[in-house]
Amino acid sequence: MSKMDPIQKLNFDCASLILQHLSIYELARCQLVSRRWRQTALEWIAATGLGWHFPRACKRFMSKFHDTSPQAYQVWEEFQECAYEKARRDVWLSGRAFSSMECHKFTHFARSDKFIAWHHEGSIYWRCAGYQEHPDRPPYIMHKLNYKLPSGQLRYLAVCSEAQTVFLIIRCPEHLAKLRKMLPNSTRLKALHEEPEHLDIMVDIHTGQELWSAPRRYARSDWERWKEALKLGWKKIYRYGSTKRELEVHDIRTGEKLYSLPFASDVPFPALKDVRVVRLGGREVIMTLNEHADDPQHDCEIRFIDGEYGRLLQSIKARTCGGFSHIVPSERRNELAFALVTYGVKNRPYVALIHRYGFDANQKLFVSQGLDLFDLERLRGAYEFYPVIDPFRNFIVGVQKDTRFAVVLPVVRLKLPWTWHDPKTGSSYKVTLGAGTGRVISIPHMNMYKIPKGYEPDGPVKIQGSCLLIGMPPDQVNNDRPAFRFFEFGFRKHYNRTVSLDDTLFEQDHSY
Repeated sequence: MSKMDPIQKLNFDCASLILQHLSIYELARCQLVSRRWRQTALEWIAATGLGWHFPRACKRFMSKFHDTSPQAYQVWEEFQECAYEKARRDVWLSGRAFSSMECHKFTHFARSDKFIAWHHEGSIYWRCAGYQEHPDRPPYIMHKLNYKLPSGQLRYLAVCSEAQTVFLIIRCPEHLAKLRKMLPNSTRLKALHEEPEHLDIMVDIHTGQELWSAPRRYARSDWERWKEALKLGWKKIYRYGSTKRELEVHDIRTGEKLYSLPFASDVPFPALKDVRVVRLGGREVIMTLNEHADDPQHDCEIRFIDGEYGRLLQSIKARTCGGFSHIVPSERRNELAFALVTYGVKNRPYVALIHRYGFDANQKLFVSQGLDLFDLERLRGAYEFYPVIDPFRNFIVGVQKDTRFAVVLPVVRLKLPWTWHDPKTGSSYKVTLGAGTGRVISIPHMNMYKIPKGYEPDGPVKIQGSCLLIGMPPDQVNNDRPAFRFFEFGFRKHYNRTVSLDDTLFEQDHSY
């Protein structure tokens, strides 16, 4: 057999001509043939393979080495990371999730990049994000938090990935008397609009040890949406003050108040479309999105506010089409970038505006990387809610109205771009992006996933890194609680990774 082996017979230059026709998957498989095949493949990757398959990543990688050349193992590691990234996008486009988990009958649910936690029948449960190394890829083992909840109603649950803690807000009437001693000057007006009998608790997720607890009053307006009362950072908690424009900053693990930012925002934080705690240069930064900017030329503003001193680091103003907007950070490696995606569905024809921004290391600012328009007209009638766009990995996800299937579609360049006219300004733009042929999302042991009976197909759809969340509100007949279905599209190595201590635009917690 070895006499017919081309790798054994051919010299390296000739073998390279063969290897350059192999996909990244075939390159991985050929390394399992024999030691000689593996050595030849790795030698080719170190010599030209990285630039052949990933030219842009290769150029960025080689720029790190000014006076020297990278070692072969460094090139192999870079090639492997690039291959994993491409393979993960291919998995998304195939629609075949590695693992899936459905959550229902839970009063509270939270997920971070490392942990999943939920409340069920008076107890808190948690498990690691991702799935086990097993042919069936089941979720990780479920753990019960070794902590007895105080009597009362759980109002809010969040999980802090870096601190590895669970944060709880519980309505505890027995703490009312204690809090009244701390706040003796409560007026009748405050009593009408504020409910003081709440207890904040921070618990270590592994040991169940209570790290700290404190009674606190919350405005009645915060009862339904606790995210309008505070934001969890990576190492700090940012609480909105009495006017909702200032911030009180506390340490996550000790609960100690560190400092106050009296003029953090000129717009009340609950009035902002999005507020998130990100990291830039190793420091926590408040990133906000205001959809109602006063500038007549720009109806949307993104701000970056220093989380330590409260000063404005950068303001980005954009013109949208007056629809629903949200921020989408880039999931691609070594890329600090985000997109402002606006769904213009107030006036036909429907479009989505995609403003891209990338971080300029020299200016230490985010700069515009252009505007693209996506054709929503064909999708709007067929899909419930807004089809979610990932503008960096170039795919969208939506739930079909008639079939109730969840579908992933590639973003493609239109062969015949058309012109869209902004009804507010009269400006014209070329619509150059659209959706290709989609694939129905499938999960292990189930060919195609369909929203089950008893639930409506018009719930929220969210892409969170390697995970897809589909919310399922109950229909009029089913009086059950809303349900969630999580789909895991990442390889095992993409979960529980150490988040960059310097830069990330992703939130560390998602509470539902």
